[in-house]
Amino acid sequence: MQADDLSPVLQSLIVDPAELSQAAISFWDETAARSETPDPLSCGHAWQTTALVCSRRAGAPIFLRRSDDSQIVFALTGSSSEVRLGPLEAHWSFGCPLLGPGSIELLMETIGELKRSRCPGQIIIDIPGLNPDGELTKAIENAFNSWEIFRQDPHAAASLESGLEGWLSRRSGNFRRKLRKAEWAALRHGVIFERHAPGSPLEAADLYSRMLKIEATSWKGAEGHGLLALSRFYGMLLRAYAQQGAARVIVARAEDNDIGFCFGGEALGIYRGQQTSYAEHWRDFSIGALMHQETARWLCEDGARLQHFGPIQRSLSYKARFCELQYPSVRTLIRLRARP
Repeated sequence: MQADDLSPVLQSLIVDPAELSQAAISFWDETAARSETPDPLSCGHAWQTTALVCSRRAGAPIFLRRSDDSQIVFALTGSSSEVRLGPLEAHWSFGCPLLGPGSIELLMETIGELKRSRCPGQIIIDIPGLNPDGELTKAIENAFNSWEIFRQDPHAAASLESGLEGWLSRRSGNFRRKLRKAEWAALRHGVIFERHAPGSPLEAADLYSRMLKIEATSWKGAEGHGLLALSRFYGMLLRAYAQQGAARVIVARAEDNDIGFCFGGEALGIYRGQQTSYAEHWRDFSIGALMHQETARWLCEDGARLQHFGPIQRSLSYKARFCELQYPSVRTLIRLRARP
């Protein structure tokens, strides 16, 4: 289905991310940060628009509708038999396209408009990143006669309440002992941790070049994983974070060489980690754990409230050592007939 097949009302709500005003971006991010979704920053502008541009659906019309306190944003795709509303970021499906207490009403208005348009026989609505026990999920269940629901990986985070000492107090005694031992060893070997918050695309590009060189020395680099697997995406994401003042990167250095990085973004008190890596020959020095601690220290100094580590997957069980909070996540698929 093409954008020009839609009603004039819906056509007017198709947006070009490059033309969004700063006020519109801020509203999007603030609404995401206030949401009860398992992964708030992944619902925001930077993650969602960057992922779409780097995906096979690049160029799909972006439909954005908002009210005073809510917003819905979908990628619009379709065929001769259906129209699909899905999240902009559909590879991992971390973020939710419905944000705010009035988002279900915005969705129902949209469905009504789609049915009045020259719409194919079926409307499919894909809504990932939902809290299974949240008000939004209940509203979806009340609004539709039937739906499919799928379990997603739960997300993990650490509270930053009471500063770094509070963060440490919520880790196990064994974890704290190992971390102190690693700190002493790093100090003896001259390891330092730099804080980088690039504020422009040029600064972000320079920093990203350093990060790629570090990645090439890691086990991920040797296997083509990490940044090297999705280099364009993470480079664009860092630039997008930089333009919003959200980029946060710790770089570990020793003997005048970069040996590790911890990359994420922070907005409105919520930090979302993206990638962490370090040179393989520093494996025995717990550089990764130390960079997560340094990130927590930085966030605490800035008054942030949450250090989000993303989904807990079988291969990423280390996150449990850093996190005392878990957020279950589900995806809902709704199928509707566009015509009687």
